[in-house]
Amino acid sequence: MILVRTDQLYHLMFKSISKPIIPCLRIFLTLVSLKEVLVVGHKMRGYFSSEYLFYHEGLVTDFVYDFLYTYHEVLIWGAVLFGVLASVGLLARYSLAVYVLLYSVLFYFDNSLGIYNHEAGLTIQILFVLIFAPGVQNWSLDRWIKYGYRATKSIVSYSDWGLKLVLLLVMVGYFTAGVSKIRYGGVEWLDGKTLQYYLSGRASFVNSPAQKFIPVSEDLDWKGSDGIVAYTYGNFQTRPQFIEFGKWVASNDVMMIFLSIATLIFELGSIFMLFWLPYRTLYLLSAVLFHFSIRVFMGLGFLDYQVICLALVDWKYVSTKLSLFFIWMKSKTT
Repeated sequence: MILVRTDQLYHLMFKSISKPIIPCLRIFLTLVSLKEVLVVGHKMRGYFSSEYLFYHEGLVTDFVYDFLYTYHEVLIWGAVLFGVLASVGLLARYSLAVYVLLYSVLFYFDNSLGIYNHEAGLTIQILFVLIFAPGVQNWSLDRWIKYGYRATKSIVSYSDWGLKLVLLLVMVGYFTAGVSKIRYGGVEWLDGKTLQYYLSGRASFVNSPAQKFIPVSEDLDWKGSDGIVAYTYGNFQTRPQFIEFGKWVASNDVMMIFLSIATLIFELGSIFMLFWLPYRTLYLLSAVLFHFSIRVFMGLGFLDYQVICLALVDWKYVSTKLSLFFIWMKSKTT
């Protein structure tokens, strides 16, 4: 009996699949994350040329500061180079490992300025998993060089423990976002006032002074010792039509309460996507729409999250269900 259960557990954790999810993450998530590398790189150049930003001395020591000051251009363009190599799959695992290391250093610098980039945080964790995950060398130049073009087109089956770990990271990311709202906002977060603040225009970066990181003393903390000193979020949307649309939505108190409750249910409901494929599919597609709406209202695209969710969708399952649905519809009309 114990042997049967052990075999079942092994099958659950190390099932072999031939879906292109892992190689898609390697290709597209790496390419999208390069955008953040260039953004942070531009910020580093501006910082070291004029030092107009405040950094947290507890995070950036003198040694690290001197290292970044001297070699920041090498780090930036090295990350770009190895990111491209990882994406096309040339020495895929090694290139990905170097890219994750360099990207982490840049992300670390960004954090020291009081800015926690949620996109980069999840992206780095997933890319780190991909370094070791089976199947990452599918659809790569490594396989093309070794086996030829025809072999490159097909997916070599691989153990899906890496995929399960990625799903776990995504679930934790969304779930803890919901927990954080309860932890720091309590039941009052559901009254719609928080979302109303961001959509009403009061938090807009178009205004002067803009919402931004506040370089003040450590006496003013954000979330106590768990957060970064004095950081305030803001609305980055600059298109007038979207700003006015946000204000119109924010003027409806009932809508704001509904959206607040729906957001919390959505984030806390992420835990169930680990166990049921239909729910996971619906959740991931809903997450794409969720982040698209954030882009419309706040100008925060969360493109990394959208790429992650789209890559994790089992599109073969979706196409099968859609085919059955259209067959059923056709049978009803004949």
